[in-house]
Amino acid sequence: MRKEECAAFRDDTVLNRYWLPVIEAAALLAERNPEGAIERLEVARPYELGQPSGFLVLSIAPMFPVYLRGSAFLQAGKGTEAEAQFQIIVQHAGLIQNYPVGFLARIGQARAAALKGDKQKAAGLFNDCLLRWKNADTGLPLLKQIRGEAHKLEIETE
Repeated sequence: MRKEECAAFRDDTVLNRYWLPVIEAAALLAERNPEGAIERLEVARPYELGQPSGFLVLSIAPMFPVYLRGSAFLQAGKGTEAEAQFQIIVQHAGLIQNYPVGFLARIGQARAAALKGDKQKAAGLFNDCLLRWKNADTGLPLLKQIRGEAHKLEIETE
C-alpha cells in the first residue's frame, strides 16, 4: 500500500484502536512477549465489547482484545489476571453468542485456575469443556490438548 493510501486510514478508529492492536498483540504473543501484548491492547479497551467492522452482519462482538489479553496474562504466568479476562467473555455470552472465542475463554479459565494452583477447579472446568465437545472429532488437536491437560490434573490431584 502506498503512503498516500495509508494516510486515508489515519483516522479510522476501528482499524487503529481495535484491529491493529489485536494483530500486533497476536504477533507479540507469538514472539513470547506477553507484556508487550498486554500494553498494546490497552488502546482497545473502550472498544473491546463492541462490534468491529466485518462482524456487523453476524451481530456478535468477537472480543479478540479481551481473549488475547487473557492469553497474554496466561503466558506471563498471571493466573488471576488471566481468569478475570476470560470471565469477561463468559459473562457476556449474549455478545459472543456461539463465536469460538467463547469456548476458548472457558479453556482459558481452566488453564488460569491450574496456573493459580486450584487443580480441583481447573479439572472441573476442563471436564466441562470436554462435556461440551463430547461429540467432537476425537482427532482435533485442541481436543487432544484439553484431554491431556485434564488428565494431568487428575493425576496430580489423586
